[in-house]
Amino acid sequence: MRKKNHFIPWLMLSGLLVLLAVIAGTDIMNPVIRFIHSDQGNNYQLIATILIGILGLRLAYVLLDVICGYYSGRFDDRINRENQKKL
Repeated sequence: MRKKNHFIPWLMLSGLLVLLAVIAGTDIMNPVIRFIHSDQGNNYQLIATILIGILGLRLAYVLLDVICGYYSGRFDDRINRENQKKL
């Protein structure tokens, strides 16, 4: 029987938690918040901020899709093996 390796999912979860802790515990996002809520920026800068946010969300979606695609293939293989054992 193959030993299950949970290192990568735990590493990713801990990385996300560390990132959230850094964002919550520091003032790292304050310049962006002040920039959006003040009249300092012109329209082009505000549009660029929105586009960069959209591109960041797209990147997160692509990375999650790659990770889920890897694991969904493994799940399909396991289900197929179990179905073949039942026959």
